[in-house]
Amino acid sequence: MERFGSVGFGPVLLVCLMSGASALPHTANPHSQCKSCDPRPAACNSYQCISNCSVSKVCPNPQDVCIAVWWRQAGVVTVETRCHDPTQPLRGVMLEDYSSSDCVLTIRHVSGHNLRLCACTGRDCNERMLLNKPSEDSELVIMNASKNKPFRLPQLCKFCDFESTECNATGVCESSCNIKSICEDPEEVCVSAWRRSEGKTLIETVCHNPALKFHGQYLTDYSNTRCEMKKVKGMEDFYICSCNAEECNDRLFFPGDSPGDEQKKEPLLPVQVCLKRPEK
Repeated sequence: MERFGSVGFGPVLLVCLMSGASALPHTANPHSQCKSCDPRPAACNSYQCISNCSVSKVCPNPQDVCIAVWWRQAGVVTVETRCHDPTQPLRGVMLEDYSSSDCVLTIRHVSGHNLRLCACTGRDCNERMLLNKPSEDSELVIMNASKNKPFRLPQLCKFCDFESTECNATGVCESSCNIKSICEDPEEVCVSAWRRSEGKTLIETVCHNPALKFHGQYLTDYSNTRCEMKKVKGMEDFYICSCNAEECNDRLFFPGDSPGDEQKKEPLLPVQVCLKRPEK
């Protein structure tokens, strides 16, 4: 110590050697900026959802990341966005991946409910939520499906439970449902039901797993791209259809209808025929 002290810069050099990197200038991590809104309906289309949050906030702590929590409430896709400390549990779940700039939703079963959670690092990165992470060779990892069992993307369906309708179970009807939802399970398809009960005509639109019964019936036509209504046996005023395409349960095709019947048919005009008595 005394020998170093005899040199003008010795004590300073000693401090540097003992403290190592701590003596180097420290640059603080910038605070993240995230979308921050209470639960609200989200706009979902295909593989992604937009939070519809117009509020951006600078996170209070430098370690905070952006998060989003996605769930379905009464058929409506609802999303909560905010800052979160990844060292703390989110809805009772510890975050595993929050370094990506993409907010990729993963399904978690929490307190008897299915939630989708995502976390990301980047300016307002929780504004858009993905069901699958984009790959280099294609827009979605899903496109790089395995040969044995392709990964299936959850379907997007109309989801309004029961609503009143003017449809009389003939021709082509539209559901009038203005809510669309990404199905929770990739195995689920789009389903609609038409029924008349106590003088009221109702249409139900939901997601449903065809491996399970729907109103006591197994779905048999769920691979179609259009929803073709079939009468439920033993029930005069009850029809069910299923299909596997985006929002395909919005238009309902009842028995007797064909693709060409979607165009309006001109009404047949009555023709009066006059028979002339032959002359004798």
